Amino acid sequence: MNDAITPARPARQDKGHERPLPVAADRAPRAFSAVDALGALVHGLRHGDALMAAQGRGTNERLVQEDRL
Repeated sequence: MNDAITPARPARQDKGHERPLPVAADRAPRAFSAVDALGALVHGLRHGDALMAAQGRGTNERLVQEDRL
């Protein structure tokens, strides 16, 4: 099974052993946050929405500072 396309799901107890999450499930939240930040920034710049652009820029800066990008 390819971990890259396996849907993210929480670890579960299976006969007393915890199953680890696939690599994709660990990386997905970071990727979605980065795409969301970029989308907000682009939308804000294209439509003259300074608040939206600032939110996208702020999220991107936070992700960089947290070393998540």
